[in-house]
Amino acid sequence: MKRHEWQLMLVREKILARQRLYADFVSEADRLLLFSIQSKISDPVGFHDLLRKFGEIQLLARDDVTEAAKQMADHIILSHLAGEVADANAPSLHPLKTTFIMLAKQELKDYGA
Repeated sequence: MKRHEWQLMLVREKILARQRLYADFVSEADRLLLFSIQSKISDPVGFHDLLRKFGEIQLLARDDVTEAAKQMADHIILSHLAGEVADANAPSLHPLKTTFIMLAKQELKDYGA
């Protein structure tokens, strides 16, 4: 019985770590998007936290979650390109974020099952 409880505790900890990572990624993406509205980032170091979190997602997440995170990160980076004219056909961050959150929730649900 103790072994089973220990395994459940490990699964819970892994799920909580993923939840924290995914929430931090979404938060950083939102922060950078708001910053892009105010001004452009000319120094690529400004993307370090976003890319670090994306790297962790690549290591941990399923392919569909990783792809959704990549689309979000790409959108954020492209929104910061100095002098870049926004593509009217490009999706906004909201549907990309919604897709990422939906896939991440499903992965966490499956992982805990």
